[in-house]
Amino acid sequence: MADKESGRNALSREGVHRNESVVFIQLTKGREAIIDRDVWPRIRDQFGKRWMCIGDGQGRYYATKNTHDENGIRRHITLPRAVMDAEPGERVETLNGNALDCRRSNLHKLTTVAAAKRRKQYAAKKAAREKARYDAARERHDRKMGCAERRRQSRRDWYLPADRLAQRFKASSNDHSGGA
Repeated sequence: MADKESGRNALSREGVHRNESVVFIQLTKGREAIIDRDVWPRIRDQFGKRWMCIGDGQGRYYATKNTHDENGIRRHITLPRAVMDAEPGERVETLNGNALDCRRSNLHKLTTVAAAKRRKQYAAKKAAREKARYDAARERHDRKMGCAERRRQSRRDWYLPADRLAQRFKASSNDHSGGA
């Protein structure tokens, strides 16, 4: 999409996203950020039109900008923080998990302590889901291979004292050697 005055690609375009009037901001890496239409003039005037896209290596991308504060010190700001006017000590999180969706309806501010607590709860739930998924896959594999009882028995053996474990192995070897 070419800008008629300059002949360059336009850095933003207006549109509709989920029945809301928004502006799509062109980022680096071919990505776009979504921002409310009424917020865009303030962001554009305060920080400029050009924003870059940074990935975290795990498939998540963020809209960021390097800027200077009133003392001339270089600062790094993310688009969600700029939209919400977040103060130091506040965190801005997205409700839908997409950090490029910077509509105010998708953002909320948290204190650092509340955000850490929320992340800890999320991590615990995620770990429980992963463990349940792993256990279910292990059980399916055991049923398929017919070794569920053997595996359960070997798990119990890990907790036996060494002398009882040795007795169990002697008993099982006697069972297999005596039949002719």
